[in-house]
Amino acid sequence: MQVNRLLREHPVNHMVIYAMGVLHAVKGEHKEAVTWFDKAITIYPYFVEAHFNKGMAYQKQFKIAQAVYAYRKVVELGDPNDAPARQARLFLDDMAMAISKHEGIDLDSYIDSQQLFDHAFTLLEQGDWSGALVDFRASAAKNDRNAPVHGNLGLCLAQLGCKAQSLAELDRALAIDPQYEPAMTNRALVKHMEEGIPLKAAGFKRIEFGKAQFLDGTGRKR
Repeated sequence: MQVNRLLREHPVNHMVIYAMGVLHAVKGEHKEAVTWFDKAITIYPYFVEAHFNKGMAYQKQFKIAQAVYAYRKVVELGDPNDAPARQARLFLDDMAMAISKHEGIDLDSYIDSQQLFDHAFTLLEQGDWSGALVDFRASAAKNDRNAPVHGNLGLCLAQLGCKAQSLAELDRALAIDPQYEPAMTNRALVKHMEEGIPLKAAGFKRIEFGKAQFLDGTGRKR
């Protein structure tokens, strides 16, 4: 492949490295694309197109916080009259409006909540129920209208043997989104647990923040 040959010949050329990112993005390999865009940006931090395509790759992965940071960099560095800066501003404005409408909070609070959620989710996957509980609660404090936050709070509490509290969180998740299937499934399991005895994780459903609450700037995707 031509780009691979160019990469061998010019391993630190930011344009060649950027082209590798574009190739991965075209193939739908967005995580790999971000890696290459980051490499190009490390070499040339003012590379507006790399920041913009990085934002697009994160958007495709439903990683809202990362997309927002990338697009904000485009607005900061780009010519306000050029297409990348205009599109980045449009995304940011639409995202802020959609989040305000659907979540009742500002964009930065939403991002803070997502980052806390992501860290909590990592702890949850590691079986650190107490640690995850702390961060999920902090995430809920930033954005209480997020069904996955309350659903995973219910999961953590069940693993810690707190049946009544778990049911309360699962009920809160369903009050926010009555069609939120993971909370319905998990609630059916929690109903049969005994207070004070941790429920085994088998059968529980977990969900990631972005995949459940991705906003494309025009409304909520279900």
